[in-house]
Order: sequence, then C-alpha cells, then structure tokens
Amino acid sequence: MGKQKVILKTIIFLLAVVGVITLMVFVQSGDNETNNSLMVKWDQYMDTKGYNPIEVHQTSEHFIFSTFLNEERNQLGVLEYSEGEVIANTSEIKEDSTMSYVFLDGDYRNYLGVRFNESMNDIGKLVVETKDGNKITHDLYNREDGSTRSNILIETSFGEEDLRNLILISKSGEMLYKQEVE
Repeated sequence: MGKQKVILKTIIFLLAVVGVITLMVFVQSGDNETNNSLMVKWDQYMDTKGYNPIEVHQTSEHFIFSTFLNEERNQLGVLEYSEGEVIANTSEIKEDSTMSYVFLDGDYRNYLGVRFNESMNDIGKLVVETKDGNKITHDLYNREDGSTRSNILIETSFGEEDLRNLILISKSGEMLYKQEVE
C-alpha cells in the first residue's frame, strides 16, 4: 500500500507538471500571435503607403518602430506603429549630402533615423552630440564580417531640439564629416 501511494503521488505530480508546462506554452503562443498580428498589420500598413522598410524593431508587444524609404518622394522616414495610432515623420534625402536624418517624437519613445548617402568604406562610428555636451557613440562597422551599416535607427531619451551635431568617425578614429542639426 505504501508503495502504491508513492507511485500515485508521483503520477499526479508529473501530470501537474505537464499541465503547467502545457499552459505556459499556450499562453506564450497567444503572446506570439498578438505580436505577429501587430507585425502583420504593420506590414500591411507599410505596403499600403508604399514605404520600403529599412530597419524594424519590436521591443514591446504594444508597438513597432522602423525606418523606411519613400522612393516616390525621395524621403527617409521614421515610424512608430501601434494598434490604435501611427506616428511618422519624413525628411528629404539630400543626395549631395553625406548623410540624411529624420527625428520622430513618438508616443512611446523618440527616434533618430540616419541614412548614409555615400558608400563610405572608412566609416566606423556615428557620434550624436547634444546641446548639453553629451556624446553618444554608435558603432557602424562590424569587425566580424567587415561590413559597414548604411543606416541606423536609434532610440533616444532626448528631443530633437536637444540635438547639436551628427559626426561620422573613421575606423581609425578621425572625423570624416560633421553635420550641424538644424
């Protein structure tokens, strides 16, 4: 009798563990469906508008943010997409300039999208300089495969009015280009 109770308790315990694991998988797949549903709606929105996504991020189940090109209008854009609202900002791509940028003051965060118009193999970093003197450095060069990013999408805690300069630094640490933010 004692041995049967131990076996019965073990079976009940194992069934409970399987039930908990099954429930967790079910709940997580529901979250993925929500995330996928938002991504599908974002994709449909982008197609409808004729926007070509460059870089896309979904760090929350509530919103997606991305940079995009509107080639018809020669524009670079940043977009924040949520179930109930789309916020976007665009700027003209200046082909005669080394880089183009666009800033978006979103509902969830602020974003800076930068596109490098020239193929500059020597680019190593982008430095974002704020009016209060802070400098935030972003690596553009991937040492592992030797590639250089042609664009970057940055989440920021500051507003557009706080930007001073965008500075391109070479792989060797020399300043290649400095653009004052208007």
